[in-house]
Amino acid sequence: MAEALLHVCEHAGTGSRVRRVPAGPTSALMHLTARLGLTPFAPYHWLMYSKSMWFDVDHARDALEWTPRWSTDEMFAQSYDWYLANAPRPNEPTPAIIAVRRPRAPSDSRRATRIFPLAESTS
Repeated sequence: MAEALLHVCEHAGTGSRVRRVPAGPTSALMHLTARLGLTPFAPYHWLMYSKSMWFDVDHARDALEWTPRWSTDEMFAQSYDWYLANAPRPNEPTPAIIAVRRPRAPSDSRRATRIFPLAESTS
């Protein structure tokens, strides 16, 4: 995974290096930055951080005579480019922190309806 992340950094032209860091604190920080709307992380990201993952398409290749259209590095680069094109602009709310209120009756004291897994009411 470190090699795939390095290729994303190269694609983005950040000059960043990929370093290994402890899983526990990193997962907690990923969760925190997502709740603050600073990163596009979802629970999947911090739960799967540090787990080995690979994309094995041999069965589909053999059974269906199928060939993948993109390499892993190309898929990550396309995902990065999509995020840049679709990321919320400054001062726009992100879906991770949007809360929608139900219409209230005068005596209704219920909080905001949670429509996203990370949604929080700010009132």
